[in-house]
Amino acid sequence: RNNNVDFYYKGGRLFQFDGKKFITHKKYASVIENRSLSNNIDEAKLKNQKLISSFEKGYEGVKENCKNYSGVEAIGVSQLYSSGSYLIPSLNIVVLDIEVQFSGKHSRIDLLLFNKTNRTLRFYEAKHFTNPELWAKKDVSPKVIEQIGKYSGIISDTQTILDAYNSYTEIVNDLFGINLPYPEKLDEKVALLWFGFDRNQMNKAQDLLFGDGSLVDTPHYAIGNIKQCNVEKLWNGTK
Repeated sequence: RNNNVDFYYKGGRLFQFDGKKFITHKKYASVIENRSLSNNIDEAKLKNQKLISSFEKGYEGVKENCKNYSGVEAIGVSQLYSSGSYLIPSLNIVVLDIEVQFSGKHSRIDLLLFNKTNRTLRFYEAKHFTNPELWAKKDVSPKVIEQIGKYSGIISDTQTILDAYNSYTEIVNDLFGINLPYPEKLDEKVALLWFGFDRNQMNKAQDLLFGDGSLVDTPHYAIGNIKQCNVEKLWNGTK
């Protein structure tokens, strides 16, 4: 994006490469050089420590910090893009992009899937069961529905989005030496992926999401354990 390459790990942007140097957030780079220390450190030991002076020396620690700062939704999405990469030639459904932000817009859409067979793009907003934006009183539309409606309005300029992702596809094909098809269609509605619930908690959803019709006009897919999901299940199970 914007002539930069982003590298993600466990839901967080681990590094950005601008063509000359790698950049990470200072909270990820705050790593003690001596990795043999136990998790609990007293002042006497701390006095003799120093922070890493290169990303190479502290790479594992930077990764660990990146994971620790990621929220449950970002980690959930990472389960999908780690197994749904467009670099895996056998996959028909692939993750084409994450954290999609459009010019002039502050909101980011969590996930973009691509069906290589029918050359269709579909955006997803991901919510964990604990996110209050999923919930409202019965017969009251939850905040996530308003959010998804706004996103669907943002992506209504279909041709502009297709043009952008055709350029994106051309770049990744050249960069990785692959033959990813070019997108030709875009689903007009942003879908909802929600996860992180058990069987008992599903009763709440039956009452407040399905029972009162909150999701009637919103394509959606629900799964308790996101680790049991993959991009093909997500695409085909979205209703």
